[in-house]
Amino acid sequence: MWPIFITLFATIAPVHPLPSHVRGGFTINNGQYVLTWEVRGGIAYFRAVAKGNGYVGFGLSPRGTMEASDLFLSGMHANGSVYAIDAHGAGEMDAKNNYELIHAMEGPSYTEVQFYRPLHTSDCADDIEIVNEPQYVIWSIGPDGDALQTHGPQNRGAVLVNLLNPPIFHSQHFTGDTKLGQNMGSMCPPKTN
Repeated sequence: MWPIFITLFATIAPVHPLPSHVRGGFTINNGQYVLTWEVRGGIAYFRAVAKGNGYVGFGLSPRGTMEASDLFLSGMHANGSVYAIDAHGAGEMDAKNNYELIHAMEGPSYTEVQFYRPLHTSDCADDIEIVNEPQYVIWSIGPDGDALQTHGPQNRGAVLVNLLNPPIFHSQHFTGDTKLGQNMGSMCPPKTN
């Protein structure tokens, strides 16, 4: 009986166990966009700071593009009120909001947002799970102003990073897009759009 139990346990044990606490971050284009994160107890907490006074976009993507992505956009209106949007694909609103805004503010030349979401949302239709494998993080910066306008080609990109096991230096500096590898390890089926 004992050898059977060991064999069964080995087949159902997770390949990549989740760490209990992790921190990481990266900087794009000499500080144009800075993302830091911390994972605790099944929740990922993010802080994104972008140059300018438009929206700050964050997302997870199967291929480093907006197609089939899981998006979060946040910023401030001219009247000082904040907005936060949980969306997917090219900006379609999610039926279930899994991102929560903690804080948003604007300075003279930057916008900062802090938000969190569970690693596993159980929303396979609109979300991408955060798993212990390299995943594309997509980023964007909206033009200054109140409206949710397109970010343009210079104010967006993708970085392949393992949010649950970042590089030892916890901070990477990239220019433009950094596209390597593929998304793996999700409990949801892969997005095909």
